[in-house]
Amino acid sequence: NRNMKAKIINILSIFILFLSFSALYYLIPKAVIFWENKDIIVKGASSSQLEKPSFSKAERSFLAKDGNQLKEQDFSTIANPFLVFNPEAPIKRDGYGETYSRSAAGVAIDAKTGTILYEQKATEKMPIASLTKVMTAIVVLEKIRNLDDTIVTIDQEAVLAEPSKIGCATSASCDSNLLQVGEKISARHLFDAMLIGSTNDAAIALGKHVAGSQEEFAKLMNQKAQELGLKNTHFCNPSGLDPDDLNQKCYSTAYDFARISAYSLRHDEIWRAFRIPEKDFSSVDGKITHNVKNTNQLLEEMPNCDGAKTGFTFEAGKTLMMVAHHPNDKNIKVVAVILNNNHRWDDIADVFEWCFNAYQWPK
Repeated sequence: NRNMKAKIINILSIFILFLSFSALYYLIPKAVIFWENKDIIVKGASSSQLEKPSFSKAERSFLAKDGNQLKEQDFSTIANPFLVFNPEAPIKRDGYGETYSRSAAGVAIDAKTGTILYEQKATEKMPIASLTKVMTAIVVLEKIRNLDDTIVTIDQEAVLAEPSKIGCATSASCDSNLLQVGEKISARHLFDAMLIGSTNDAAIALGKHVAGSQEEFAKLMNQKAQELGLKNTHFCNPSGLDPDDLNQKCYSTAYDFARISAYSLRHDEIWRAFRIPEKDFSSVDGKITHNVKNTNQLLEEMPNCDGAKTGFTFEAGKTLMMVAHHPNDKNIKVVAVILNNNHRWDDIADVFEWCFNAYQWPK
């Protein structure tokens, strides 16, 4: 009997050890997956849904492409205790499928929680053109304490910028005075011109004033991207113009840039500028006057539009970032980014309409 009991105890001990090692084998990889994706907020769910979390097709596609090589079956096992749950996140209404735009890549996120509402190839690295200026604005504001009292002297490198510059919407369309070499102008005017009219000369002048050169300013931009935890973004200059010798090294993703844009919402100066339809300003001595017009075609047409940043280069195509608030609640904001889309204005309006109809935000 004693031998039999000893055998049973040994068998039970071996079985318990087996279960323990199996549990560790199962849980550790999931913990790693969670840690690597801790900055990704999964759609909000009710408490009853936490036991069996549901991932949409868009979320499965998005997470699988975030460099983790996740397989389909992983989505049923990531959760509990590894599901990231935010009670403030919007919840998708029953009966809504997915939406798509005519973009090479795109994404829409809830500005407050980071919840992904819509995505298409959201983590694919692509050139973003003048959307870059949003990060330029962030760095400028965090390096220059007082835009009004800071005076910038314009040099030849800024003056030679093409194609969009102060006074010229394109290289063939100029209806105001250009910046002049040696002209002194406030950082405030350059900052506003950069965001209102997407002017490259203003971006270059501000970048050089802050860091001494475009290259050194780009280092500050990339440092900020790293601080924000962005894995797939690299800036080359403050304007977003694609240099011929570096065009493969200047990129971001729709998702990374949506996160940059959501971060920028803490800077009221950026979104104040985005809402200015047109601005007249002059040099410090008052001898040279300038004018810039807003590139946002929906500024007056879309009542809930909080601001937008446009971009275009031949490499990037037509790009667009926009923030809009819920038609019934100004505190609910969605950030949308679409890249390489010839129908960007129509499509981004459709994305916002779908998001606000497809999701319900907690009260």
